Amino acid sequence: MARVFVSHSGTDALLADEVHRWLVDDGHESFLDQDLYDGIRVGDQWEQRLHERLRWADAMVCLITSAYIASPWCTAELAIAQSCGSRVLPVRGEAKADHPLVKSLQHLDITRDAAAARAKLAAELLRVDAAGGSGWPDDRSPFPGLRALDTDEHLVFFGRSHEVHQLITRLRSPAEQAERAVLVIVGPSGCGKSSLVRAGLLPVMAADADWWTLPAILPGTQPVAALARELAATARQLDLSWTVTDVGHRLDEGHLTQLVDDLLLAVTGKRRRQLLIVVDQFEELLTQTGREERARFAELLHGALEGPVQVVATLRPEFLDQVLASPDFAVLPIRTQTVRPLLPEALRAVIEGPADRAGMVLDEDLVARLVADTGGGEALPLLAYTLAQLSSGVQRGGRLHASRYEQLGGVQGALARQADMALADATAAGGRERDQVIRELLRLVTVDEQGRPTRWRIRREELPGSVIKELQPFVDRRLLTTDSENGHVVLGVAHEAFLSEWPPLSEAITATASALRARRQVEQAADAWAEDGLAPARLWERGQLAAALSDIGARLRRGREDRRTAPAEAVPAGKRRVPSRWPRWHGSLVADHVELNARARDFLEASIHHDRRRRGRAVTVLSVLLALAVGATAVAAAQQREAEKGQRLATARALVAQAEAMLDDDPQTALRLNQAAEYLHPSPETRAALVNNVLITPYAGTLAGHDGGATGVAFDAGGQVLATADEEGTVLLWNMADPAR
Repeated sequence: MARVFVSHSGTDALLADEVHRWLVDDGHESFLDQDLYDGIRVGDQWEQRLHERLRWADAMVCLITSAYIASPWCTAELAIAQSCGSRVLPVRGEAKADHPLVKSLQHLDITRDAAAARAKLAAELLRVDAAGGSGWPDDRSPFPGLRALDTDEHLVFFGRSHEVHQLITRLRSPAEQAERAVLVIVGPSGCGKSSLVRAGLLPVMAADADWWTLPAILPGTQPVAALARELAATARQLDLSWTVTDVGHRLDEGHLTQLVDDLLLAVTGKRRRQLLIVVDQFEELLTQTGREERARFAELLHGALEGPVQVVATLRPEFLDQVLASPDFAVLPIRTQTVRPLLPEALRAVIEGPADRAGMVLDEDLVARLVADTGGGEALPLLAYTLAQLSSGVQRGGRLHASRYEQLGGVQGALARQADMALADATAAGGRERDQVIRELLRLVTVDEQGRPTRWRIRREELPGSVIKELQPFVDRRLLTTDSENGHVVLGVAHEAFLSEWPPLSEAITATASALRARRQVEQAADAWAEDGLAPARLWERGQLAAALSDIGARLRRGREDRRTAPAEAVPAGKRRVPSRWPRWHGSLVADHVELNARARDFLEASIHHDRRRRGRAVTVLSVLLALAVGATAVAAAQQREAEKGQRLATARALVAQAEAMLDDDPQTALRLNQAAEYLHPSPETRAALVNNVLITPYAGTLAGHDGGATGVAFDAGGQVLATADEEGTVLLWNMADPAR
């Protein structure tokens, strides 16, 4: 909520206290000099304290009375607030009282109708809060590091005024509103797209009398739930008794447009005509959201675009083709706006503007060195992180020193050096090896189908206490961030630059890319399985299961212990797994390449058990068929010719059945069984089985010659010669000219 400075004359203390209580009851942070808890205490430097609070405040409520007009200090407070850019809200405490500095501003008159004045004041402060406020606390760093600037940091957002103007013009244009589409801001990672929409676009649109805005949402694994949370939070600010559950149910029924209409009608004052929804990091719908949830979210946005809703999204360019080609987004009309990395001349504003806002001084030539070392705008995250480290612990009036910059290792070395220090602290804290800590960091990374690494957020409660302790040094150095999501604390990577610019982590991501990709697919499937009530039809089997287990390096560790009867202390409180209807007597799952969350482990274990039960039934059927074949052989002793025929027929059918069961797992043996069946009993039945299995399997044949199997293969340019190699260094050449052989 907003930070409010209550300016008043000493003779109006009772009135000031009443207004102060209004503000506190409405959830705002309010400064009143005479307040016992947050006012000016005995022994304080009162002038210094007042100046600090005036810089801190987003808005000033000035109680205009004859005593206020006569007070030189009240006039000084008013002038300072106006010079700081605070929103000045005059409240008339006496009839016809007017101060010359605010004579042109609309007043609230508390003498006529105090309740109406309070309601109007609350509505205006709600707009101030939505627009990010106008104050800057002295103890707040103006440099965010790797994370994006948010709406309440718009005062330190510099270098993108032209792009902000372009976006606002597009959103307000009649053509854009006549043919609604999702406006996708496309730009490379690190160019500042998130800061552009959060700290650049949203504050301006929130101040527009025709628009209402929601805070930007991150899709994650449940974008509909993320939207429901922001709608419910905004509704509570407007005194609507909506809960997240209620909003979620209405979204499930496809009523987003009706929700928006109700929301806009609840806004006091002039009715807002448009609601702006910002979806930051739109690529998460591809990298983290399951297909069903993705399609559901797209349908909601499509329906909302037909009403009073405009949607803006940010997207990395490498995902644009996927978004346009995905059938899940086919219902969404999309327009794009490109954002390029900042030019070197704009980097000066990124450095000097925030420092000036926070009252910091830079050493001579430090700005020039920072700009030169950054090179191009592609390194903006590294510059932002370096500035955050430079300004750490520096208060208003302090200096950013070139010597400290050299200690950090410059723009290119600051992030890597801090990550190395965090890794050293983590190994000391947990007593484990570097590789083990980096493996825990891989929990916060996923890889898409094209091998591109992106951030992955997890709930803090899913991590063992020892892992939280190991990752804390990375949080302390702002390489990892914590946030609140649906009542849970979530942990994530501050920026993709950490994934690519720190060699130990980037090398680990490259080495485990297949495992990370498979883990993402497994965890999405596990979520769908849990949401569907642990339906067996959702479980994986055969080739899909085998491929996932291979990529993740997962296996069952044998043991007789029944985990369903494990003591309660074996599973920490608050970290219970999804209840499973599958017994686990067969052992626990171990993943060698990457860590899995509890639900994914349960899903894989249930899938393995389910697949084994299916295979067991198949073996039983085959055993029965073989037993029947043996019985037929005994009967055939009395009737030799008919017996031989019956024996061959039964055996051939058993072989055909066995081949069907083995086709997916061992196609070579299965085809040999089909050949044996055809040899034993040539007939349309066995021939059709052989032909069918040949056609539906990609298996073509086996190239013999290597003792231990081939470890590498390659074709020549014309596709006529195949080379195979083994670990002993043997290379064999094969003539592939005849495709029939």
